[in-house]
Amino acid sequence: MDKKEEIIYLLHFFSQPQAQQWKEIPDTLAPVWVRVGNMEAATDKPIRLLSMVLADHLNGCCDNFPPDAIEVTDEIRVLLTYWMLESPHDHIFAKRDESDQLDYIWGILSRLCQEALNKVEYPPVKDICFEHFVKNYSHPINTQEFDLPIL
Repeated sequence: MDKKEEIIYLLHFFSQPQAQQWKEIPDTLAPVWVRVGNMEAATDKPIRLLSMVLADHLNGCCDNFPPDAIEVTDEIRVLLTYWMLESPHDHIFAKRDESDQLDYIWGILSRLCQEALNKVEYPPVKDICFEHFVKNYSHPINTQEFDLPIL
């Protein structure tokens, strides 16, 4: 599985309404250490793990995309990195049962992902799932052994 296929899968995943996203992933995750590119964090939030992978992959892995698609993927990368992953509001990645103001940022991300997919014209990737990202970009941590903040 190459990074372009992972990007396409993640763009399709994040283009969906958040309620649909949560149907495709577990509600929680046993604490894992995620390391992708120059980003690393301990997390128990599946959406955070996927967000980290997409933000990293959009940094230089879209060179063969059309120029207008690269412009949109750059916007997605900045939104994910600087406004979501580096935000002190970690609860943005938690599953919520009721809508709130955080839905706006997820709506913006969804629209940008839909726009990028329209410009790339690449079919959905079917042979990948959430477990692929857990297996390839994280490893379990023993929270008793390490005093790490779980984001």
